[in-house]
Amino acid sequence: MTSHSFANEIISNYYNNSNLDQSSRKNISNMVLGVIRMQGRYDYILSDIYNGDYDNIKLILKNILRLGCYQIDRMDSIPNHAAVSTSVEITKKNIFGYQKLVNALLRKYINIKDDYDLDLNDLNSFKLLSHPSWIINKWIEDFGTKKTIEICNYNNNNPDIWFRINGPNSRQDIIHYIKKMKINFKFHEIDDSFFKVSSASNLIDSNYFRDGLVTIQTPLNGLIVKLLDPKNSDIIIDGCSAPGGKGTFISSIAPTANIYSIDNDKKRFKKLLNSIERHKIKNIKPLILDMISDKLPLANKILIDVPCSGTGVINRRADLRWRKKLIDIEKSSVIQYNILDNASKFLSEKGVLVYSTCSIEKEENFKIIDKFLSKNKNFIIEDATNFVNKKVVKNNAIDILPGEYNLDGGFAVRLKKV
Repeated sequence: MTSHSFANEIISNYYNNSNLDQSSRKNISNMVLGVIRMQGRYDYILSDIYNGDYDNIKLILKNILRLGCYQIDRMDSIPNHAAVSTSVEITKKNIFGYQKLVNALLRKYINIKDDYDLDLNDLNSFKLLSHPSWIINKWIEDFGTKKTIEICNYNNNNPDIWFRINGPNSRQDIIHYIKKMKINFKFHEIDDSFFKVSSASNLIDSNYFRDGLVTIQTPLNGLIVKLLDPKNSDIIIDGCSAPGGKGTFISSIAPTANIYSIDNDKKRFKKLLNSIERHKIKNIKPLILDMISDKLPLANKILIDVPCSGTGVINRRADLRWRKKLIDIEKSSVIQYNILDNASKFLSEKGVLVYSTCSIEKEENFKIIDKFLSKNKNFIIEDATNFVNKKVVKNNAIDILPGEYNLDGGFAVRLKKV
């Protein structure tokens, strides 16, 4: 990666400065994100068939080859010969002199790509799963080989876009609208407050979305809010809250609760303000504060969705796998504990604190909680099955691996102050 911005942000900024139609945008997104997801597999095969040191090939040439491989592998609408010829033309325009090499490698790729299979006795072949070796090795140790393969395969598919219905009064109207538009839709098997549709762009362009009657949110994030169990009489801190998905859901469930949505990232804070405005929410007070060190309002319920490695949402953030290192998990765990420690000081007696991450790493999840409970004997874990479907609960906490019940991976635990 040569940019500090994530691929989704770069693509979004590009669209903001272009006049591309929706179909073209969808195709570009699918290709760019698809190539990023699968580049590990393509590099593994290309390095094997290239007669030289593949690592030293120029990045622009690698990207042309990766794009050609992706079109051959995943885009049935493009014949193989067309994928090759297009790649050759791109090479002529951008790195003239290498077009014969591109032609030869892609034609050879077409002939031998199906000869490469995962060998359970050869960890080097696990590069075909298109994840960094450190992640694969760690997951095999933590979850076993079979589950690691399942997680990687799930991460390599295009993610579903899930929508949340805000309020019971809008439910039938939205269903009627979707049927009228002849869009296929399906409710989530764990929580029917969430659904997906065959054409997300049509719904996003509708007044229902613009007016905040539906919003984009993953079902797992909804389950985390339900674990908090917000009530109208509560004073709630929504910590590390931007861009605001969980806070707006809290408000939807408890429209007269006093909610403080807190974040210290000014760029993301603007997204939080936009989300509050779009949903026409009156009971959220946004605050720019540092959850690690600042004094917070006193609350009887606190939700902290702490910064993490994001290994539970690699399916949604295609380039995240290539950006993270093992040391990032160690760094995150320090920040996470400090946020939990500080937030707990502003929880009233008999109050509830929900700690959540979009990580599947034990170092960011149960190990943080075990450390906190060992130092804070006045907190206990409350059984999550009292608040959410027992299918997503392990050891009294929400604990899901990517792909289980068609959910993102993540963790959340409900702590009670006693």
